[in-house]
Amino acid sequence: MSLFCEKCGYENSDTARFCQGCGETIEIVSQKSRLKEGFILDNRYEIKRLIKAGGMGAVYEAFDHRFKKASCAVKEMLQPSPDTEDQEYILKRFETEGEILHRLRHPHLPVVRDYFCYESRYYLVMDYIEGDDLQTILKNYESEGIPENQIIEWSIQILDALDYLHSQSPPIIYRDLKPANIMIRSSDKKAILIDFGIARTVGPGTENTMTVVGTLIYAPEELLQGKPEPRTDIYSLGATMHCLLTGIVPPTAFSFEPLRKINSGVSEEMEKIVMKALEMKASDRYNSAKEMKRAIEVMADRNSQEVTKVVTESSVRLSTGEIVRHDKETSSGKLKTAQTSKVTTPLPAEKTSKSRKIVIAGIVGLSLLAFVGLVAIIVIFFLISAILSPDYFKKTSEEWYRDGSKLYSKGNYEKALDCFTKAIELDHHNIYALNEMGMALGQLEHYEKANKCFDEILEIDPNYTNAWNNKGWLLLRQKKYNDAINYFNKALEFDPKNKFAWYNRGLTLFYQGKYDQAIKDFDNTLKVDTKYAYAWYYKGQALSKQKKYKEALHCYNKVLKINPYSEDAKRDKDELEKILNK
Repeated sequence: MSLFCEKCGYENSDTARFCQGCGETIEIVSQKSRLKEGFILDNRYEIKRLIKAGGMGAVYEAFDHRFKKASCAVKEMLQPSPDTEDQEYILKRFETEGEILHRLRHPHLPVVRDYFCYESRYYLVMDYIEGDDLQTILKNYESEGIPENQIIEWSIQILDALDYLHSQSPPIIYRDLKPANIMIRSSDKKAILIDFGIARTVGPGTENTMTVVGTLIYAPEELLQGKPEPRTDIYSLGATMHCLLTGIVPPTAFSFEPLRKINSGVSEEMEKIVMKALEMKASDRYNSAKEMKRAIEVMADRNSQEVTKVVTESSVRLSTGEIVRHDKETSSGKLKTAQTSKVTTPLPAEKTSKSRKIVIAGIVGLSLLAFVGLVAIIVIFFLISAILSPDYFKKTSEEWYRDGSKLYSKGNYEKALDCFTKAIELDHHNIYALNEMGMALGQLEHYEKANKCFDEILEIDPNYTNAWNNKGWLLLRQKKYNDAINYFNKALEFDPKNKFAWYNRGLTLFYQGKYDQAIKDFDNTLKVDTKYAYAWYYKGQALSKQKKYKEALHCYNKVLKINPYSEDAKRDKDELEKILNK
């Protein structure tokens, strides 16, 4: 078993006492231990602090060294089963669903930046959300519950996120919705659905029994039976809303009492919505998050109209000399019935003309209407100006980089270059845009321009391994093999686990006819990533050159297991089988 250094993450032999990467004393990371402050995961994420921990894992705040030590949240999930078959199943699901979560983009969801497996633990790296979760916020209200109008706003936002998740193909079921997993972001007070620890896709007709269920109080019966579906999340949100509105968490599952029995200040409409979401049978709940969201919006609109009506009546009474007295707002945000009393102010006889009162009241009313109209016009003007402003739709440097990266992966290098150029115009230090711009230029054989991109990166960050590797890659494409090897060696000095540097150096040695050395480099590539098909293929090529046909055949079989559609591997395998069968 390999030992990983807690300081730098370097992989060492199981007998090593000191890390070959940084020289520090090696401490074993056990299955049950927590990651320490300063530990570096995947040569990239430096642990800053433990945010929270549970029986199945933990969440950490970390620094992302690839993005100038930007903060991120690292969700750690421990291996729940020692069984080999279960582990293979879980790893496959994790990789598939990690890729799906990585593609999600919604204003009330954090971006899943990365996912990987390390020492039988699974990790998701997400945006770090600064703020407080609703479980913490609820404690500030003691046993009173959070006001209904605030719950309405947050619930609509979470339902919008759930509708987005459930609309994916296949649908993504969050499965662990509870107050602790809803963060209220400090910057804008928006609700963000965090902690994608056990969110997963559900295909038609599947029974997902190999799974970890959510928190029991907030989980419906079908989730406990391993058969989650989109309406599972509706139940969990209903349970969450019930707890937030009452300030009480039931002692056992499925024991939610009618809302107004606990908090009479909650409106009847809200009680109906929450209790419908909490129905035991999924078929009795709302059919979708969109339907529940619409029900809450209709209720909110009705409440708003009633408040507006009371305020309007108050204004009229004020203009006719009536005093309006209101009680305090209820927790639902509605005003109780206004109480009025007529005030008669004795005036001198010569100033009590009825017509004069009417004129004054009319002037006051018209002035008030004119003022409100003017404010409305100013607000609308600024909103339209903001929307029509060129900056309103302006993309960030990172967004241009992501667009370019997608185009590059599809082989559309010219259009990718346009996106990378815009990204760099907005941020001259965006080394990731510079890096892929250099690669796109290299693919188009504009080697001098490409080399300038990598040189710019190294001026910004001399330790950026990919720039050293890609400078070597440019030279390899130009068949300047000895110069290329020097740059690959430099990349490996900075990062001994960089699979691309090992692979490219091996490829260079292969082209030079140094097959033994090339095979060693391909083996080092495969130590870092056993599923790197190109390394298996060219190792097979090198073995074939040495007429080690059985070993080469094994390599081609590995390629086809990873990528069954590899025409090169199929062709070379068939040729070797003919040779071996002679």
